[in-house]
Amino acid sequence: MLKISKVNLILIFLITFIIFSGFFAVKWAQKGIKEVKTEKRIKEGVENKKADVTITTDKTEYKQGETIRIAIRNNKDKSIWYIDFIPQEFTFWEIEKIEDKKWENYLYFFLPVEKDGKEVCRTKFYEQPITYVAELKPHFEFFYEWNQKICPFKKGTVPFEPVLIGKGHYRFIFKYGLSTVHLQKPEEEPWKRKVDLADVEVIRSNEFTIR
Repeated sequence: MLKISKVNLILIFLITFIIFSGFFAVKWAQKGIKEVKTEKRIKEGVENKKADVTITTDKTEYKQGETIRIAIRNNKDKSIWYIDFIPQEFTFWEIEKIEDKKWENYLYFFLPVEKDGKEVCRTKFYEQPITYVAELKPHFEFFYEWNQKICPFKKGTVPFEPVLIGKGHYRFIFKYGLSTVHLQKPEEEPWKRKVDLADVEVIRSNEFTIR
């Protein structure tokens, strides 16, 4: 009769726990994402014939703190894929700002999370975010809302309040893949995504101003 030691039982339990925790974390996050991102089929006649995939804002001028509504539209006849994150402090988009008459990537920030009914910035930078490949179906679009609040990177362990992004001239960046690729030997590189983007394209939104 096969005997299993206590150490092996503990290892089996831990592996099972990690697998199921990751599964439910993704499911929970996808459920939460739908509260921020809404997806629907593009109406007939509104496709942008000049671009297969677009990212646009609802306005070109905003006051500080005003909600910015972003639309990502797939006019292609096939799906596209993009990288999304868990937790939601990280975003599927990037943002550029005009500095000294040239575009600079606004790299060093993350987004606040809601805790006890209040938005706060966490400082758990040691936590590795879970990333996954999300699909945007052909002739579908999704919408995302951002209140301009950001969390600058700073040292410390105590949560702090977010700040509004500064006034200026901006545009969003959206990266997507025309296909996906599976990692050939995931057991050798467990820190990498098992599925990643392939044939990557980069697009930019219209320019907009925060006053």
